[in-house]
Amino acid sequence: MSNKNLYLLGIVAVIAIGTWMYLNLCSGCLNEASQEPQQLEDSAVLKQESKDPAYPFALSDGNFTLNINDNFDFHPSSPSFLMPISKDLKDGVETLRNYLIANDSSVVNIIGHFSLKEENNTSYPNLGLARAQSVKNHFIISGIPSDQIKVLGQQDEEMEKQGNVYLGAVSYALIQKKEQEKP
Repeated sequence: MSNKNLYLLGIVAVIAIGTWMYLNLCSGCLNEASQEPQQLEDSAVLKQESKDPAYPFALSDGNFTLNINDNFDFHPSSPSFLMPISKDLKDGVETLRNYLIANDSSVVNIIGHFSLKEENNTSYPNLGLARAQSVKNHFIISGIPSDQIKVLGQQDEEMEKQGNVYLGAVSYALIQKKEQEKP
């Protein structure tokens, strides 16, 4: 057997082992997806309609307005937002990207919210800053220039919690770059 065939066989083996491990060892990965179709359609619709984040994905600067009744959600004490995100939220990020690319003097502030009741297990000074950084990373991956994103953390003891999830624990503001900050 040639080296090329051995490499191909190795790749197939890695894919097969990875798939087997994902299916058998990922607790909760498939459970969430497989339980949803078993629910009644009416209860799923009610669940989606009742989701009203405390901070929707909303931005405005006079020339541009974006308002989506969804946002990045977080588990308590977690800096990472819950996946998957909705199509509306993905489309909103794309709309924001297009606006920021066309208007290089605009900057989006991402304000991550946190409660003192939450435990901060991150290297950031507060959990809000870690949440904002998580969303910033998603924005950068989505094509928004990193120099047009700023992150902030803000304490908020009145965040909306539904079950074990903080709905929309980040808010946003569009600002203009100051003249001395422009390249």
